Amino acid sequence: MASEKNPGTVAYLELDPLKNFKYVFIAFGQSIRGFSLMRRVIAVDGTFLKGKYKGTLLAATAQDGDFNLYPIAFTIVDSENDIAWNWFFRYLLTIIPDAPDLVFVSDHAQSIEKAISELYLASHHGTCKFHRKNNIKVKFRSKSFLSLVESAANAFTFHEFEGVFRDIQNSNPKLAKYLEEADFKKWARCYAPSNRYNIMTTNIVESLNSMLKDPRELPVISLLETIRDNPYNMVS
Repeated sequence: MASEKNPGTVAYLELDPLKNFKYVFIAFGQSIRGFSLMRRVIAVDGTFLKGKYKGTLLAATAQDGDFNLYPIAFTIVDSENDIAWNWFFRYLLTIIPDAPDLVFVSDHAQSIEKAISELYLASHHGTCKFHRKNNIKVKFRSKSFLSLVESAANAFTFHEFEGVFRDIQNSNPKLAKYLEEADFKKWARCYAPSNRYNIMTTNIVESLNSMLKDPRELPVISLLETIRDNPYNMVS
């Protein structure tokens, strides 16, 4: 039905050996066609469903030139794990080709990083600035250096970054080592192999998940119908 009302829509369904529902992937035709006009940064994230059968909603979201959310694809799986994220990215690859100027942004989930490294060989993976800062708060039991980490992550030039990072090295060598081992390309804008624009966090996809807070209580088909009705008015 989605492909009839939204020409170009792509949908994939997987059943378990007993022919029961397992996974579903859907990307609407207008989302696929319009992505060529969007910033080449895709944020991905998962959020739990609250209905009788539980499960997890995975989503991929981009942003247009006016900073508006641009939903790309949705998948319903059992949970966030290696198999589920690999399944999601395998079908995302059918509509968003691998390319050296494409960047994915996510939290620090290893399942996401693993799937991207296996399927999107030419694309790049960056991590969310806020998740990085939260990890630092827990690991180092302090908030005192978070403003420096924020400045380093947001720096547009190597010169600006080096000045801030030197302050981190002088103040907290262990934190500096941690950030170096985390790979500057993953979290620092000036080191990103391709343009991340302003998308240094997963906020754009988390905002989309938040807007689906009530529909996430619905059964799978009703949830997908809610999204299908008008995904762009939903996030306007």
